[in-house]
Amino acid sequence: MTFSEEVGNPEDQFLTDFLYVERQRLASYTAQLFPDGNLTSMKKVSGLTEQSAMKFGGGVPKLLNADHTSTDTAVNSIEHSFDANWSSIIDALSEINAKGFVKEFSESVAIGQIIHFKGNINIMDFRLLQKLWRPVMKGEISKMPAHTKPQQVAKKAQESAVASMVDVIELMPHLIQLSAFNSKYSLWCTLNSECMAIDPADLAFKYGPSIDGEWSVIAVIDAWPFNDDNHQINYPPGLGDIQNALLQMAVQIRIGFGRPLNSYGITPLAIYRTLKNS
Repeated sequence: MTFSEEVGNPEDQFLTDFLYVERQRLASYTAQLFPDGNLTSMKKVSGLTEQSAMKFGGGVPKLLNADHTSTDTAVNSIEHSFDANWSSIIDALSEINAKGFVKEFSESVAIGQIIHFKGNINIMDFRLLQKLWRPVMKGEISKMPAHTKPQQVAKKAQESAVASMVDVIELMPHLIQLSAFNSKYSLWCTLNSECMAIDPADLAFKYGPSIDGEWSVIAVIDAWPFNDDNHQINYPPGLGDIQNALLQMAVQIRIGFGRPLNSYGITPLAIYRTLKNS
């Protein structure tokens, strides 16, 4: 099912189950698409009007007749206020699609385009590991034999090397990483925990890294996979030694902790699945 088919179907055919929504970025798009800006709330006022009439008669028989009618009007109004938070998100996605901004993912998409991708997703919350690196590494080193003098020396050297490595790893940003993939393509990004509809820790304990089912990803394409045609890293001219060292470190961080070489880089706008009524 394409994104146009998803947003075009009536609500009684399926529900949209959001896992992730980048509200701020969608709000910036909405402000450009709707002249009135972002819808934050809705108010509906309904009224009921009731009228009652009474007629009075009087006067002198056969000489003068006088009639008087009295009308009372009562208006009862009911005011309903609605939270437009999720409605505005669905409206924004529908309008972005209606304007032709959303493209079905293929190799022909360009950097900066909004795409719709369907497939499986893996979510890795590295925050869970931040305080586990040292005890895990210590446990692995404890398995090394130390019966002879050379074994003791090797184990001591390994302990020192691992301690230095863990010191560096613990200083690294531990982020929530997502991979969306199918039989042909793989997409990668980091997630903001505040934009998730489900606590990522719950996902880790329920599913592990791989979440069951087919998921849709609406995202902006940011980077191509690493290959011979686009592997060149652009460095600005005139950099000093420290700046060059930082850039080289950034390359190693990306390779060791970041986007895999065969994955497209994306900025996610929404991640969801459809819940059908049958």
